[in-house]
Amino acid sequence: MKKNAFVWVFGLITISVVGTSMSYQNPNNPPLGYTGAPGEQTCQKASCHGGGNFVGTPTLSGLPDSIEPGASYSLTLTLESNCTKAGFELTCLDADDVKAGTFSAGTGNSVANFGGKQYVRQSSPKTLTGGSTSWTFTWHAPETAGGDAVTFYFASLNANGNGNDSGDKAIKGDTTIAYKVPEVILDATEIAKPEITVTPNPATDHISINHAAVGSTMQLFDIHGKLIMSKHINAVSVTYSTAELPAGNYLLAVSNNGERTSKQISIQ
Repeated sequence: MKKNAFVWVFGLITISVVGTSMSYQNPNNPPLGYTGAPGEQTCQKASCHGGGNFVGTPTLSGLPDSIEPGASYSLTLTLESNCTKAGFELTCLDADDVKAGTFSAGTGNSVANFGGKQYVRQSSPKTLTGGSTSWTFTWHAPETAGGDAVTFYFASLNANGNGNDSGDKAIKGDTTIAYKVPEVILDATEIAKPEITVTPNPATDHISINHAAVGSTMQLFDIHGKLIMSKHINAVSVTYSTAELPAGNYLLAVSNNGERTSKQISIQ
């Protein structure tokens, strides 16, 4: 009886150990913190998997040229490889290596937090079809990010599907995207004003004043500083007669709200 009990208990322990090993070697929801981000290894560097010589390229798509603060983006991690099965793990950090944004899981992946960071990872390994597989999930951008840019760090385990940790290879990648630079809206007083012009110059029987603010005052002085003419400007382009003025040089001044522009003109 004791012998049979021992065999039964030993059998349970063996099944438990083998089951745990298989789960760890080809896991659903793999351990967190193995994306290859700063301060992190991959599952291969951590001696969890290794020995494989697969050739693969993980790429992240769905990101814009620059990130809109607070926006949400549907992202897809695609693996092109000659392996049989694959999994992945991804995190997003700002330039200070601090968690940037949050994730929402899609089909075949899950989201979890660890060490102040958030990760998205496979919920079960995928079998490649035609040398490719992918996972889609959503990333919600934060309103601000340290350094005005974020980097997505990811690692994909390229596995042979033999149920243990031999003959596998972890391949990592990263993608950095800058935040959109906000548009600078100038105050009305900062917007460049077109320069006031007087035409023709020299003049004969008239002058036209262009680009002056409506409501300005035009004054014409002779070379001795005597006021010859004063007019109210009621349009952005106005014309005044100079037919009665003697030939010579004059100073035309346009004044508005304490600002004054002067132009020397000649009448022939």
